[in-house]
Amino acid sequence: MHLHVMTYDEAMSTNESKEWDKMVIKEHNMFVKHNVWKAEPINKVPKEAKVLSSTWVMKPKANSDKRARLNTRGFEQVEGIKYNAHDLAAPVVFDMTIRIVLVLIIMANWATALLDVKGTFLNSMFRNGERLYMTIPQGFE
Repeated sequence: MHLHVMTYDEAMSTNESKEWDKMVIKEHNMFVKHNVWKAEPINKVPKEAKVLSSTWVMKPKANSDKRARLNTRGFEQVEGIKYNAHDLAAPVVFDMTIRIVLVLIIMANWATALLDVKGTFLNSMFRNGERLYMTIPQGFE
């Protein structure tokens, strides 16, 4: 098994395509469960709206699990039109922070556990009722 990240087309061309399809459905169901999006007919999308495309990131895990994650292609946005640079935030952990925590765990002889979060969503509201539009993802055309 290759542990490299694949595109939707690459994953669906493998002999494990049925498993990948299940992961795509699972990701879709998480979006529905957490009310992440609402389907809109294309004729309801304002003419001035920028409709972003999306991409699937398909990642096999070392323990034989598979992950399918849907991402908008935010690079298609234009600064000043659909976002302002000062509004950007990316809640990530720096490598050095992880290293420091691991050193503290070792030095204090603390017990550790692995946590794998299945679905995390940043559902912040846009200012002034703004909406983000995205095309229908591959596999749901």
